[in-house]
Amino acid sequence: MQKIKNYLPFLIIGVAAVFFILFSVFSKGDFGSADSYVHYRISRYAFKHPYLFLDLWGKPVFNILSSPFSQFGFLGIKFFNVLVALLSSWIVYDIARMNKWHASYMAILMLLFAPIYFIVIPSGLTEPLFGLVLISAVWLFFKDRFLLSSIVISFLPFARNEGFVILPLFLVGYLLKRKYHVIPFLFTGFVFFSLAGWAIYHDILWITSRFIGLGDNGLYGSGSLWHFVNSINGILGIPILLFWLIGFGFSTWALFKNFKNINQEHYFYLIAVGGFLSYFSAHSVVWWIGTGGSLGLTRVIAGIVPLAVLVAMRGLHEILDRIEQRKLLSTTFIFASALIIVWFPFNMFQVPIRIGEAETLIESSCEWLKSEKLDHKLIYIYDPLIPHYLGKDPFDPKEVHGAVDDLENPQNGIPVDAIIIWDAHFGPNEGHLPLDRLLNNDSFELLKKIVPEHPFTVINGYNYEIYIFRRK
Repeated sequence: MQKIKNYLPFLIIGVAAVFFILFSVFSKGDFGSADSYVHYRISRYAFKHPYLFLDLWGKPVFNILSSPFSQFGFLGIKFFNVLVALLSSWIVYDIARMNKWHASYMAILMLLFAPIYFIVIPSGLTEPLFGLVLISAVWLFFKDRFLLSSIVISFLPFARNEGFVILPLFLVGYLLKRKYHVIPFLFTGFVFFSLAGWAIYHDILWITSRFIGLGDNGLYGSGSLWHFVNSINGILGIPILLFWLIGFGFSTWALFKNFKNINQEHYFYLIAVGGFLSYFSAHSVVWWIGTGGSLGLTRVIAGIVPLAVLVAMRGLHEILDRIEQRKLLSTTFIFASALIIVWFPFNMFQVPIRIGEAETLIESSCEWLKSEKLDHKLIYIYDPLIPHYLGKDPFDPKEVHGAVDDLENPQNGIPVDAIIIWDAHFGPNEGHLPLDRLLNNDSFELLKKIVPEHPFTVINGYNYEIYIFRRK
């Protein structure tokens, strides 16, 4: 029986690897939609345009590590995230094993099948890698590898910008551990990328200046302070949430029980519980006050699901510790919990992921361009999927132009015969270009109008349509 338990984590990860590879292959759609493809194209063309390795929107850590995989196409970057997720699940399991928690292999299932984490794995999104950097630093901290931990966590803000929220917790941890010599290494990531970008941008403070330029462009919104709390079922799922609440309760009790005598419980609370709550709260507040370019997307929480799993595993351990002597009950409870956790995301999401209606219409518009032999012309775009479907380098100004330069007089600067593809999602929102400035302009000829069979609206209430123009 013990031998089976020793091999069980390997078996779970092996089966999960096969499943998520197939999930990636057969999913024609993507939960991240346009964002996924923008991350992919930055990663894909970084070797051709090296400045893209340092693109702050794409996230430099993600751009660098994913770029070899993205050379094999969009499926390659999906496989990258599968690998990242599997590695993260192993680290979460190892932390559970180090704490000698019962059924530590359950950490693998909790992470991979937490609903929001599950659905972002077959994508080009950055949240899984953010989670890997974070949980790796936590793992090293708990293994007393403080120098490495400090170096790794210093790169967290370059995996996702909001990583800076968690850095102070590690600083406190190092201070409590009296590991003062590792604190300067919390700046490793910033120094590394500052020097790397200096050679390209000729500005040692390029990170600060370009980070400011990533601010709210006017299309983001705000909502309830409790938005993410109300969405917790779609983030963790009820089974993991229940274990998390139990783990949170026991961790809080243990913290105050020996508040004056600092021990491992204090560090677990600081890093695991504190890390999850600080990040979760920060996103809740940002969405509530309407700053920081937030759309209230629940997927941003996927990056801290590894921390949530640690707390949930603590809860599972406390339950099993009380029924350990009753072997049948204990085994049945573990088996039932595993089944429910694995089943939960399948009950919430369509598997495999189908292509969205907007993406289908964009693909149709690109096929029409090819059929009319117009795809070789200079193309002005708004939807980032267009270069992907046309097989064009979106960073080559001879092939693709991101948007019209003059919003008031869009004909200015556009060469004759260039093609403009305006869509109702990106055109008036990110592009700030109203449709009538093209329709009511004698410099443009409307070549094609594509509308959905069943009308639907997109951000800011626009009816989704695609218009293809030619510059006369």
